Amino acid sequence: MIITFHIQADQLIIDTDLNDFEQQINKTLPNDYRQHMLQYNGGGIDKFNLAHVVDETYGAYGLAYLFALKYDSTTIESIFTAYQDDYPVGYIPIGVAAGGGEFIMSLNNDETYGEIKILEEDGIMEYLSPSFSQFLEDMVEIKG
Repeated sequence: MIITFHIQADQLIIDTDLNDFEQQINKTLPNDYRQHMLQYNGGGIDKFNLAHVVDETYGAYGLAYLFALKYDSTTIESIFTAYQDDYPVGYIPIGVAAGGGEFIMSLNNDETYGEIKILEEDGIMEYLSPSFSQFLEDMVEIKG
């Protein structure tokens, strides 16, 4: 993986925080995402020249940062609570794209479970990766 994360939130979270959030939304988070959240509680990145392989030329789908669950000014809990009707059913916001828009993850109990999409500011959605781990692996460095 070419991404190095650093902690941006005021503090880390624990399993109980994740369990409480799952109860709040009545969904289960994928294990790879849970492990990342326990280590970084979202996270900032050190490279800003990343792009997702779907759009590696311009970097519009590059990762800017991942939302913290708690203990930050902008959290998944606060965004989801305030804007849950703006997201497709069963999806939660997980991060911000460098070119604008948000990365969202499916928590639906079907074939979409764990997949990552981009939700652009104009409401257009595009499929990116089948899982959180693959989403991170699908980031490439833009040359030049």
